[in-house]
Amino acid sequence: MVQTRMSFGAPAGEAAEIARLMLASAPESPGAGALAVAAWAAHRTGDEDAEHRYARELLARAELSSCSIRMMRRSAGCSGA
Repeated sequence: MVQTRMSFGAPAGEAAEIARLMLASAPESPGAGALAVAAWAAHRTGDEDAEHRYARELLARAELSSCSIRMMRRSAGCSGA
């Protein structure tokens, strides 16, 4: 949605504002979608610190999710990655 708006000429600052509003309205821990939009918007506006922060959070969640899935498989007697 945000990328489409920008492809029609919306300024990068508008993408950053949309991301800010998404994060502000999120529960305690924003979802992966809100973090992805925030990381992308930060990238588009040149805010490297914010981009890295959001990307680190996404990667940490992916790692945690991956570990949880492996543990569930092991406890259910499943094998494989």
